[in-house]
Amino acid sequence: MVDTLQTLTRRRLMEEMLGKVTDGDFAVLVMDPDSTRIMSAACRVSEILTYRIALNDDLFKKREPQRQAAGIYFVTPCPASVARIAEDWMNPRAPIYGSAHIFFTSKLSPQLLGVIKSCPGLLARLRALAEVNVEYLLADSHSFTLDEPGALATFFGEGSEDGQHCRAAISRTAMRLATVFATMKEMPAIRFRAAKPPDMDDDDAPTLEARALVAQRIAVELDAQLQGMQAAELLPQTESCEVVIMDRGFDPVAPIIHDWTYEPLVHDLLPIHSNTFTYHAQKEDGGLEEKQHPLNDRDSLWVKLRHQHIATAFRGISDFTDELKKNTVAKGRLEGGKNGGGEMDTRQIQRLVAAMPQYREQLAQLGVHTEIADNLNKLLDMRQLLQVGKLEQDIVFGESTSAEMLQFFTSFPDLDAEDKVRLFMCYVATKPEKLDEVRAAQWQKVTQLTLHQFLAITNMEYLGVPVFKRHSKGVSKFFARKRKGNVRELRGGPAEDDSLSDTSRFHPLLQDIIEDIASGRLSTDEYPYVRQPSQAVISSLGVQGSSSSYTSKHTGAVSVRSQPTWARRAASNASGASFTSAAGRAGSTASDHPLASAPSASGTRVGKRIVAFVIGGVVRSEVRVAHQLTQRLGRQVTLGSTAVETPASFLRAMRDLNPTGQ
Repeated sequence: MVDTLQTLTRRRLMEEMLGKVTDGDFAVLVMDPDSTRIMSAACRVSEILTYRIALNDDLFKKREPQRQAAGIYFVTPCPASVARIAEDWMNPRAPIYGSAHIFFTSKLSPQLLGVIKSCPGLLARLRALAEVNVEYLLADSHSFTLDEPGALATFFGEGSEDGQHCRAAISRTAMRLATVFATMKEMPAIRFRAAKPPDMDDDDAPTLEARALVAQRIAVELDAQLQGMQAAELLPQTESCEVVIMDRGFDPVAPIIHDWTYEPLVHDLLPIHSNTFTYHAQKEDGGLEEKQHPLNDRDSLWVKLRHQHIATAFRGISDFTDELKKNTVAKGRLEGGKNGGGEMDTRQIQRLVAAMPQYREQLAQLGVHTEIADNLNKLLDMRQLLQVGKLEQDIVFGESTSAEMLQFFTSFPDLDAEDKVRLFMCYVATKPEKLDEVRAAQWQKVTQLTLHQFLAITNMEYLGVPVFKRHSKGVSKFFARKRKGNVRELRGGPAEDDSLSDTSRFHPLLQDIIEDIASGRLSTDEYPYVRQPSQAVISSLGVQGSSSSYTSKHTGAVSVRSQPTWARRAASNASGASFTSAAGRAGSTASDHPLASAPSASGTRVGKRIVAFVIGGVVRSEVRVAHQLTQRLGRQVTLGSTAVETPASFLRAMRDLNPTGQ
């Protein structure tokens, strides 16, 4: 079985780095801010301590000498960090540690290597100097980011055609992405989303072409970086996996449409910071105290709920609560033996935790997710999000027009401004060239949006969405594959399970791309290779369909789907039904989701790894696709991006593409 990137990263940082240091009575781990975040995203403190690490220090803070210890530096190869290491060893007679082991997150430049060589005190006690090649942050077991939240504006915003700035950003992104494959010890066959050839008679062509070619330029630069690693025998000599590099314009709807599974909705509606939920819990004396709860793989209930439809998740929380309430022993120990009926509130759950210490961790998790469910239910009702979500899906699938949207805005004048923007973005993304200056002003008046808020809509032009009517030129000619038929199609007609609600039809286009890679049907016209692999290599990658479909000469090398298809159709439920009442009907668990079919009969991964990388950010609905397709395809699917966005952060990034609108 192919290991997850999470497993490989932990192995690289702990076994291949910390585990190599054996001298000294103990070890001190010294990191700079960037490497600290890399380590924190990959490893638990308890795991690090097993490698004799007694202290975890900040490189840029004053540290006491520990001459009995081995000093392990895990830092980024930047001038400030290298200079600070050299400063630690300026006095050869008073070393700060007994020995020095230096590990860089990526390649060290010759100039900075010269700084190390010029420090006699350091050279005398230097035991290791290595490049670990980990310049990314794990988001979860199947996804990673390059920690570049401003990448959308950097690559696609107004002024992004600046040659020197863009070249530097492309080089940095390719370098960081290369460290992912160094950790995997994989040499990928690299594909990218191609732009249409530019119309050089277009006055704007040079600037538009620069944006359109970002994916290709990063792919080419990545190939150069990886060939260098091949020459150093750090990677296999033949392609061992596949990667496809795309700009965010490949699917502009996924980041903005409301997704109705638990994890995306939690991050969409609640103030989650650094994957941590902050809430106020009631104390025994009746007062409130602030608590924080990380939402990660260590929370077993979160892992169980995160990919479920919100109705199913609410039902699961309720069922677990009911099961606990049936425990008569615990009920008898509740205060006064009362509250035997009705819904359990957060305070009751806290008392139940005290009554059943052997289940303390599970009950504490239940308390957190009960609080989350309460907050979500209130926001869903307050913001009319069920109605918003149904109209979004109807618009995306061509079942509603601007008339229905106008009526909706009129019926709900107090709708949250962000929800208005997202609804209208779904419209312009699937109904090309519907606006001109007059109509844009009219819609802005109808929606009561400010010019600043409306920028997120009009700036979709920078992602290749033809928002405004065209005559002979426009941003979209370099990105869009089809002007007509942008409305998403239903995959294969109605879903077999007709119990899914009207909010369950949409799925990110990423699913189609990865499925086409796995089946050998992804168009080499739309997604060409940087270097065409040999037929033998293509066969070894384990595609499920005919490998001949990979070749660039394949007749009609297009997707098996004539147009993008974004969702499975569910039979219509009664509109406006609450998720609480629909919980018994909407079955979208990890096990019964259409994507979550079982692995191969042998239980092993039958094909090589597939990596998808999106420039400009991904959202958690796309992260879910990576998890589910790993199970369905029997191949390890890894999703990477410049950042993991929420809808709110994506809207901010969209406005930043051209903050003035000029």
